[in-house]
Amino acid sequence: MAKQSRIYRDDVLVTDKSSKIQLTMQDGSSFVIGPGSHFVLHQYRLTEEMQVSQADVTITSGSVETHIAASPKTNFEIRTPVAKITAKSGEFWCGFSFSENNLDVVLLKSEEIMVKNDHGGRIISQPNTGTSVIGDSAPQAVKPWLAQRVLQALEETQL
Repeated sequence: MAKQSRIYRDDVLVTDKSSKIQLTMQDGSSFVIGPGSHFVLHQYRLTEEMQVSQADVTITSGSVETHIAASPKTNFEIRTPVAKITAKSGEFWCGFSFSENNLDVVLLKSEEIMVKNDHGGRIISQPNTGTSVIGDSAPQAVKPWLAQRVLQALEETQL
């Protein structure tokens, strides 16, 4: 993918084991997609004021660091095979291992994010705290992540 490439609804972005992609949207929001990822941008709508009103993406493997520009009208959703993450603004990281059927989510900066599936949901409201979803189960209790674990996760998506 070249610099300044356009992406469109339902575009599929796949990274190999040694590549990363950064998508910067017109409103300033961004996604940094880590190595070994499969990412689909289903929808990204902006208001007349150029603020994101609705974003809908799927990640079925790999990791993504998400930075959402603040907007009171935002409805932001990342779907994975085991849960979906919803947010209004802020920064968070998530990684999904297809082989282990495991999702990890950590809040970096934000008011709060929700991780939920058919078995339950968890609200993450403190930076450097997160949850995991293992297989066909509810999200686990929200717990602080050690600084080392946060840094290790962010290394996957650091350009």
